Amino acid sequence: MGKPSVYTDALTRAAIAVGGEARLAAALRVRVKLVRQWLAGTAYPPTKIYQKALDLLISVGRH
Repeated sequence: MGKPSVYTDALTRAAIAVGGEARLAAALRVRVKLVRQWLAGTAYPPTKIYQKALDLLISVGRH
């Protein structure tokens, strides 16, 4: 398992906010396998994907 980071923290919160890894993957338009790697900290998402995850958190927080 990788080291926790701002990426893993934000993506974990985004996954919880949208209802799980599969829904987060769908919202970000990526494979679930990639989301799992990012959540585990074994890989980092591209900047645009990270920004989309932050946008999801902001959007969910408004509701």
